[in-house]
Amino acid sequence: MNAVHPSDRQLVSCWADGIDGHIIDAGCGPGHWTNFLCKRGAAASGVDLVPEFIDRARSAYPVCDFQRRQSRDP
Repeated sequence: MNAVHPSDRQLVSCWADGIDGHIIDAGCGPGHWTNFLCKRGAAASGVDLVPEFIDRARSAYPVCDFQRRQSRDP
């Protein structure tokens, strides 16, 4: 998150503060935004199609929930 611009962190923080419920970080990639939300106290889960991203996210942020979803495209 050190490489993320402070205004982006502030924007996401303000948005998340207005959410009453579970947040799904769709396309979570390496999981840094999911972790950011969880550390702020949000109920958040990360979801991605790429198994390597989910493996990395789970390894880097073991207290967060990450799930792999498969595409439904034919």
